[in-house]
Amino acid sequence: GPMTLEVAYEAYPAAEAGAELWATVTVGEAHSLRGRLAAASTEALLRAGVLSAAMRGIAREVGSRVAAATA
Repeated sequence: GPMTLEVAYEAYPAAEAGAELWATVTVGEAHSLRGRLAAASTEALLRAGVLSAAMRGIAREVGSRVAAATA
């Protein structure tokens, strides 16, 4: 069957400015060949830095919202 991808984010105000963002990503087990290939490809992309790039964008957005809320 298809693979599952579970992502949880936690954002905290950073000590200096902006925000600190933590993410937990779980790539679920897939049972079909297509699902296993998709899961393996997703894991490779995450290891290659796709998650880091996405998290930098999210952290910038959260940081700007925190700054606006505290201004």
